[in-house]
Amino acid sequence: MGTLTKDLPLESVDADFGDGPMVVYYRKMNLYEMDLIHAKRDSMAQTIVETLFQRARDEQGHRLWRTPADREMIERQFDSDEVIRVVGAMNGAGDAAGN
Repeated sequence: MGTLTKDLPLESVDADFGDGPMVVYYRKMNLYEMDLIHAKRDSMAQTIVETLFQRARDEQGHRLWRTPADREMIERQFDSDEVIRVVGAMNGAGDAAGN
C-alpha cells in the first residue's frame, strides 16, 4: 500500500506576494484534493487561487489561509505573477493549474 498524502514530507518554495519574503510549504496532492480544487471553478484564475489557498502550509503543516477573507486577499492583494509562479512550483510544472 502507498503512503498517505498527509504522511508525505513537506516541500517548499520561496515566495514574496508583496509583503516581504516567506516560505510556502506544501505536499503533493491526491486525486480527491485535485478534484476539490478543480470542482466548480469557472476560470483558470480561480483554479490558481484555490490551489494556493488549499495547499499552502506553514512549516508545521498547518494551512496558511483558511477564511473567505483570506481567499479574497489572495485574489485582490497578492502579486498575480508570484501566485502563478508559486502554484506552478507546487504543481511541479510550468502550468499553474497542474494540467
